[in-house]
This record gives sequence, structure tokens and C-alpha cells, in this order.
Amino acid sequence: MEFFLDNNNTQQIFEQIIKKFKRMGNGEIYEQVKKLNPEYKKIYGINYFGLKQLSEAYEKDILLARKLWWHNSRETKILSILLTPENECNIEYCIKLIKEAESEEILNYCISRLFWKLNFKESLIKLLLDSGKHRNILIAIKTYSQILMRLDDFDLKFFEHLVNSIPFNYIDNKLEDSILNIFERAIKLAPESKNDLLKILKNKNLISLIDTLNEL
Repeated sequence: MEFFLDNNNTQQIFEQIIKKFKRMGNGEIYEQVKKLNPEYKKIYGINYFGLKQLSEAYEKDILLARKLWWHNSRETKILSILLTPENECNIEYCIKLIKEAESEEILNYCISRLFWKLNFKESLIKLLLDSGKHRNILIAIKTYSQILMRLDDFDLKFFEHLVNSIPFNYIDNKLEDSILNIFERAIKLAPESKNDLLKILKNKNLISLIDTLNEL
């Protein structure tokens, strides 16, 4: 169990949110989510757009975000991600989110709504890559893909480090799809780097991607 400082105002807001969740819950959404993600322990049945709209009614607050995450339901975890202030987040907290994210859905929200925005995102990516764990490497690649979507230039050396960090026995469809997304964006940013990118993939023996990428 996690212990953290609390205050009455944060507790009142938290309780208010839980009451709103109970009113917003939808049985059809609940069944759809439960079918796709049986690992969830608690589901209210609220779609992302409803949670995003609700998040806009509150200021980002790390204490509130922690309380929501600790409540351990699908919806409180998603709202927690949306209400986490980037300037009060650190690598240790990100690792905690990764370890406690019980579904790919929650992980994807961590990546697309929080990780890519952080000032230390490059350090987080390198830490995840160096761990040598398949799950962490996939998170690192997906995070880099989110970053690249918002950049105006491309770092070939970082891409090479990214690809070379993947153990041969970890390469699967999810990793290949994420690498392909990065490659497509890189070609748009730096068309002249295409041959170098292909060489990196060939050296890593990612043969299954070569034909697809040659068509770009």
C-alpha cells in the first residue's frame, strides 16, 4: 500500500469524482471493456471521451492523481493520468505507473497522454530500453513514436540505439508495428535518411519489415 500526505480538499474532490463516476457509468460500455480487458478488478463503464471531459473540470494535481491511481479502477487510473502535472512527475513515479498498469489500454494512455510530454522523457526511454524487458522496450518505442509525431527533425543515432536495444527473441508484431510507425514518420522528417534506416533494420535482422519499408 502507498502512503502519502492527504488533505480535506483533495479528499472531497476525490469523493465528488467517485460519485460522478457512479452516475456516468454505462452498462454497455462496462460489458465491452470487461470482455476486452478481463484483468480489470473494477470498472465503472465510462468511455475515454467522458473521462477527458471530466478531467477538464479539475486542475492537475499530483495528490489527487495519486489518490485516483491508488483507487485501482480502470476509470480512476485513466483520470489519474490525465490529471498528473508533468512538472511534478519523476522517473520513479513513471516506473510505478508502468508496474501497476494492469492492461495495455492503461499503458497506452500513460504513453500517449503523459510520458511523451515529460522533460525527462529521453532518460525514461533509455532506462526502459536498458532494462532488457520486452514490456519496457515496447513502452519505450511507443513513447518515442509519440515524441516523433510532434518533432520537426529526426535523430538517426537515437533510432539506431532504440533498434539495437531490442533483443532478437523479443521482436514480435507489436514491436514491428511500433518500429514501422517510427520509420514512416522519420521518412517524412528526413527523406535522405531512408537508406541508413534500412541498413539499421537489416543489421538487426528485421527482414520482415524491409519489403514494407522499401515501398515507402
